[in-house]
Amino acid sequence: MNKVLIVDDSQELLRPIVVGLQKYKAEFEILTAANGEEAVAVLKKEPISTLVTDLYMPKMDGLELLAYMTQNHPRIPCVVMTAFGSAEIQAILDQRGIFHYLEKPINLKDLGNTILDALAQFEQGKSLDGLSIAGFLQLIEMEQKSCIIEAANPRKESGRFFFVKGKLYNAEYNDLNADKAATTMLGWANAKFRVKSLAGEPEKRIGFGLKTLIMESARLQDEIGHTDTATQEQIDSKTTTADLMYQAIRRAEANEDKMAQQMLATILKQNPRNPDAWLWYSRVTNNVKAIEAALENATILAKDNPEIIEEAKKLQQAFASGCPKTGEITHCPFCWTPYVGKPDVCPYCKAYFLISPSMLKDQKKGVNTDLINKAIHRYTRIILVEKKQQVHFNLALAHLNRNQWEEGLDQLYKTKTMAPDNKLYRQQLNLLLDHMANIELPMSGETAKPATTRTTAAAENRRNKTVLVVEDSATTRKVITVILKHEGFDVVEAKDGIEALARFNEIVPDLVLLDIIMPGMDGYQVLATMKNNANFKKIPVIMLTAKDGLIDKVKGKMSGCSEYLTKPFTPEELMARIKKYLR
Repeated sequence: MNKVLIVDDSQELLRPIVVGLQKYKAEFEILTAANGEEAVAVLKKEPISTLVTDLYMPKMDGLELLAYMTQNHPRIPCVVMTAFGSAEIQAILDQRGIFHYLEKPINLKDLGNTILDALAQFEQGKSLDGLSIAGFLQLIEMEQKSCIIEAANPRKESGRFFFVKGKLYNAEYNDLNADKAATTMLGWANAKFRVKSLAGEPEKRIGFGLKTLIMESARLQDEIGHTDTATQEQIDSKTTTADLMYQAIRRAEANEDKMAQQMLATILKQNPRNPDAWLWYSRVTNNVKAIEAALENATILAKDNPEIIEEAKKLQQAFASGCPKTGEITHCPFCWTPYVGKPDVCPYCKAYFLISPSMLKDQKKGVNTDLINKAIHRYTRIILVEKKQQVHFNLALAHLNRNQWEEGLDQLYKTKTMAPDNKLYRQQLNLLLDHMANIELPMSGETAKPATTRTTAAAENRRNKTVLVVEDSATTRKVITVILKHEGFDVVEAKDGIEALARFNEIVPDLVLLDIIMPGMDGYQVLATMKNNANFKKIPVIMLTAKDGLIDKVKGKMSGCSEYLTKPFTPEELMARIKKYLR
């Protein structure tokens, strides 16, 4: 009987998969492994017909396991499961040696059908001749891995690729420059490769992105007329279209509509019967008539495609909400629904486009959480590869539309840091800080004052002034940290009294913001320890507490604190106290 090896370190995921696939027990037997090392041990003992593996695992991860398969079991079909990447990558990986790609959460029916298809091809001797270099490197990029890939072709020629957090930094082959070495090795058929750890960060010598290098390699192979079957599969028009489609989607997801539109136009010129290209074209053009025509073409070519059906519903909803049927429109950054003017929310997914008082008060029960979650997943994937302020801003708004305040604050602060002079980003950050300072700290019923514009000159004067923030609430600590960094201070954080004292071995802060009630060593004990040390006793200390009792204030003063600030407080109140000591 055929044996299928399923490799995943999560027992919570592995257990239901094994149970769910029991209905196929007449077709295949299931073996399991928790990581690559265990999988290799099974492969050495058992005849395996198909491998199903996760990518991110401890010890030997899925990428290293796939490299092992190219060395030792090149004809066994491999099915990849991962929580990262996107379904559109599947077309590229299918062409490059991975039998199939499934995105988590896994659909058991899809997995079962995929395994049956893989077994059928394996039994007929039609499995692919191993994972290609191009496909493997795209997995490295997708999984943000730092490593060295040692590749060797059947002629015993070898070279190396260097990756840092999923970005190709360098390539070495003979005496060629990095780009030429990469394109040459990407053209190797039936190559074998190993994954090795990377010590330090190599110098960046690669001048182009991986997708561009793959396409250039395919073009070069086409020119020199290789007749090797595996090479031809890699460079035929289908593969080139898949590469271009992948790049077009990535540009569209990153809000680079013009570039995506050009790529999609090229694809549709080559093959006007590509429904996915028409779907994505409808998302990147700002002409209503063009959107309508593109969706009509997509529907004719794939009328049962649920994504195309939903996109047509979005357009109809836009029309029902007052969007004209001619002229220019804007697309929702979360679901691509067209709209005109400056509405507060999307007519389809009901997400807010900007932070406003009404947005902050709204519980957002009407928001389409599935679409917003997809947007969060999409934008998170993009910023792992490239830093774009608009993408960070959209990701911040997506999180805030889910009431995920801390994640939204983190992304909005990164946006403002990337564009410090942008008035919109500054205003949006101030609104969020004022709101979070009150919702995350206990409310006293007072309304926060609107934030005022911070002065760049004042922030410049505060450079090299360090504030130690000691607070056990991670969210409160983050709010305070962002406020202080926004004002130009350097910030060091500690989550409790023990960690605060450890920080004093590393720095001498100019001021300490010290919460009173913390687990273990409380604020009074930290303050007493500071006052007993000649190096720290003169450092101003502002104590933070949710209490407002006279005893607490007296106790704080007796302990030697400089100020006493009661929660909740607005950013302005916090800065007013700090400016007494640090200007």
